[in-house]
Amino acid sequence: MLELQKEVEKHYELLDEFSYMYNIEDIQNCWTLKQYPMIIGEAIADGNSSIMTQEEQFIAKLDAEKEQFLKDLAQFKETQKRIESFSNVETLNEFFKEAATLNTAIEQSRDKVETFNMREGRLGQPKSEYADFDELRTNFEPFFQLLSTAYESHRMLGEFSSSPLLQATFTYEEVEQSVVGW
Repeated sequence: MLELQKEVEKHYELLDEFSYMYNIEDIQNCWTLKQYPMIIGEAIADGNSSIMTQEEQFIAKLDAEKEQFLKDLAQFKETQKRIESFSNVETLNEFFKEAATLNTAIEQSRDKVETFNMREGRLGQPKSEYADFDELRTNFEPFFQLLSTAYESHRMLGEFSSSPLLQATFTYEEVEQSVVGW
């Protein structure tokens, strides 16, 4: 029996060489490493959800801006109809101010359309076509040129008829360029 006891003790000693006590920190780190893929997956899912929410907000904002643009376009058309009714030189100043304001609004709107198309492209939406806007620009341009020329001629005629010729603020070249440029 003593021999058996010695042999068992020998085996215990052998096993004792291979025994290792793990630190609690090592065990916790091991479990944490196993959890990282799940944490990363959750972060990716949250990020994708956030991106989709932001994209939906951007699309909603773009749609609201396009809707407002269409309302503005309807107002521009009404203003153009009023400008087209110009027939009396006595109301030239009034019509020219309205035409200049509309021309500025049309130029700003052209930039808006380009911005809309750029944003739609970035959001993966089809680009909007604004045929009414293009038609408005095309139809308005001759009226604006006519009113601009009439306004400048009227202003220069008033200055020419009321100021001494030597004190006039315009030159022969400016008048000639204005006439030739029209």
